Amino acid sequence: PRLFFPLFTLLRALGRRKGAVAALRQHLENGQDPAWRSQPEAVTRLALSQHLLAALTDQSPPQAPPAYVESLFDRYAPHFESHLQGD
Repeated sequence: PRLFFPLFTLLRALGRRKGAVAALRQHLENGQDPAWRSQPEAVTRLALSQHLLAALTDQSPPQAPPAYVESLFDRYAPHFESHLQGD
């Protein structure tokens, strides 16, 4: 499952929307593997992937998935204070 998310990122950066959507769908399909889903980052990565797929296919939900929002804040928290101070 890990291969298809970087492929999605690359294709999206190159402006290849159809290929990016296909890679993201494959990532989500492969993400159903119980061994992979038990890894800590799997739930967050799958929530992000579902949100991105919805956005790319013009089916955006009214809000981002809670797991994605939680992960976003967790990653940003260490830098919050320095951003407030303008560093």
